[in-house]
Amino acid sequence: MSNERTMPADPPAGSGPVFVVGAMRSGTTLMRLMLNRSSTLAVPSESHFLADLFRRFDLDAVVDASSVDDVIDILSGNLEWSRDWGSDRKALRARLQAAVPMNLGALIDQVFRLETEPTGKPRWGAKTPAHLFQVSRLRLVLPSARFIGMVRDPRDVFLSIAPREWVGTSSWEVGAYLLRCDRLVNEYHHDGRGDFTAVRYEDLVLDPEPTLRRVCTFLDLEYEPAMRDFHLDAKDNVQQWELDIGTHRKLLRPPDPEDVQRWRREGAKRDIREVEAVTSDAIDWFGYEPSIRKREIVLLRQRARLRHHLHQRLSRSPQSVG
Repeated sequence: MSNERTMPADPPAGSGPVFVVGAMRSGTTLMRLMLNRSSTLAVPSESHFLADLFRRFDLDAVVDASSVDDVIDILSGNLEWSRDWGSDRKALRARLQAAVPMNLGALIDQVFRLETEPTGKPRWGAKTPAHLFQVSRLRLVLPSARFIGMVRDPRDVFLSIAPREWVGTSSWEVGAYLLRCDRLVNEYHHDGRGDFTAVRYEDLVLDPEPTLRRVCTFLDLEYEPAMRDFHLDAKDNVQQWELDIGTHRKLLRPPDPEDVQRWRREGAKRDIREVEAVTSDAIDWFGYEPSIRKREIVLLRQRARLRHHLHQRLSRSPQSVG
């Protein structure tokens, strides 16, 4: 890397990238598909490679010709980029070699523009839930970025995420993950910077037009009625493997009020109560209706934690093997 640092020009208002973040299964893909119907904003598949880039390069690094191979190896070695994106190593190399030297923000911009330029849309977005943990870095390297933090009733997220075992299966594990995510969304939403707003999944489902209009105003993006009809081309904008495993099948139809408050009809009552206790702060922050009394919260949290640790201990014991 050279010592020379190049800074991109400040983009005009309404042209910065858009990041859709939040806990997994909180409605980030629904928001992505709605925004992707915009005539000026393209939001491709998930881009977990950003975390890989941040691990490799300092935030103030300048990427020059000697670093291009490193960038290509990072992206091509990332499952999501190699499986779900349309660019290839040859096109990526040509794009980067023509743009160096550049800072990390400009590098990210080049990678996304290579992917989204075939759409003809001038602005790009990124939907990856885990980018929630990269917001502070993204703010530094892409100061014009705007962030949409999705939140959803933790009890419903638990019902959706626990069977997939992405962050564990117990009410304690899943609840702790959701609380961590929702705490960050709440903090960024209220930190006064004005580049981050929280959106409830329930509002997007039950009151989509006013919610989308608010989001578009925040993004300096024109609201377009086609955004509500995301399901018409959803099959072309999600990966087939996601449909095959059932992850996004509901997105092939319009939102259904039955998608909200599933926890009242489904799931084990004990698990729902424990998840609510673990995430009680988030339920309060985002205006969800509690179903347990405040004096029950501490005891239910303790029970959830004890059951989780007991299960872990039993699963590691020699008697559980064979």
